[in-house]
Amino acid sequence: MKNFLKMIGIGVALILVATTGYAQTLTVGSASGTQEQTITIPVNFTNDTNNVVGLQFDVTFDTGLLIVTTDPTKGSALTNIDVFWGANYGDGFAKVIVSTMDLTPLPSGEIAILTILIVGASGTAQLQLSNVVMSDTDGNSVKPAALNNGTISINTSTIQNAAPPDPLLSVLYSPWGEFINPADTPPIAINPTPAMVVPQMSVNSCSDVNWPIMYIWLPDYGIGIDVSPLASSICESSILTIELGAVDFTDWAGLVFDVYCGYVTSSGDIYYNAYEVNVE
Repeated sequence: MKNFLKMIGIGVALILVATTGYAQTLTVGSASGTQEQTITIPVNFTNDTNNVVGLQFDVTFDTGLLIVTTDPTKGSALTNIDVFWGANYGDGFAKVIVSTMDLTPLPSGEIAILTILIVGASGTAQLQLSNVVMSDTDGNSVKPAALNNGTISINTSTIQNAAPPDPLLSVLYSPWGEFINPADTPPIAINPTPAMVVPQMSVNSCSDVNWPIMYIWLPDYGIGIDVSPLASSICESSILTIELGAVDFTDWAGLVFDVYCGYVTSSGDIYYNAYEVNVE
């Protein structure tokens, strides 16, 4: 009961103005990435004098550059520690409330992890701490010694039409599995029957492929379709194969469409090839 009453006091302290000063610091990490890349950002806590048992903070940011895609998760410092954990996110912010259940001091180290999607094309996004409140074992508010904001540097993606130094290999299998090289017979022609759309390309290393991409453009209709989520892929011996599966072209004789296929690296660089397909 005594600990329970103290927990109530800590909860009250988390909404009061800080009154006691110690040497605690809270730091948001920094990183860099490219548009449409998801990254994780640590929030680190230093509990130098071991006075703090409860902690609350928000991290705010420009939604034109970043969005949070899920609730913040516990950091590695809280592994195997029994804590009260409250975390959520919204438009332009992520919030964390944490305290130990037995009123022992919170450990120093990585206290939380933010998962952030970069939506801006370029620039520097600020990760700013706000509404920071710390509480000691008696439920008193503790004033932190330092609050360190973070940044995310957004780099412009580098787009290439090949994956040097290997020569580009891009092919389409016919319904019978015949190997057709568009460099030799452009544009590619397929019969209006169920066919497998299976482009390939060479890569420096299969470990370079962070995720594959396939995009189909119908120039006569002005329609583009991102079919990447529907496609499967495999990379072996530095050859990336992306398979869309069987597509029935029976009712589409005369259709012309462009296939863009490739991959995105972990650093956000995009390598792709494009070719035209005619349904005869």
